[in-house]
Amino acid sequence: MSSIIGSLLALACILFTVSLPIGKTAAGRTLRQWAIACFLAAIVPSVACSIFHQASAGGPGGAAGGDVLGLLGGVAVLSVLAYAVLKIRARFTRPTRDAWSELVGQRSSGKRLADDRERPRRDEPFPL
Repeated sequence: MSSIIGSLLALACILFTVSLPIGKTAAGRTLRQWAIACFLAAIVPSVACSIFHQASAGGPGGAAGGDVLGLLGGVAVLSVLAYAVLKIRARFTRPTRDAWSELVGQRSSGKRLADDRERPRRDEPFPL
């Protein structure tokens, strides 16, 4: 079992390292997703087994369920904090704009787009 976990962790590190130089491409994104999947496949089963083992192996004072509830509460607090950070980050970043969305926005607002025919030429001495 430990050899599988070690192999998955090594594979995740290799995939992540290979994806760094080509990070902006679709292949780099795919390699990072596979690296995350390998990392989670290595870590999640051992964490889940240790939580269940802790919950079922009661201590001398009774069941050790308080530690599991504390752990779940900590995870809940961390998830709320992560959500708040993502919302704050989204508020401060600019939305991506492209030419098509600006064109559609200008047309829907009732504004007219300026043509070259409507502008006076610079070489004319007295534009009318």
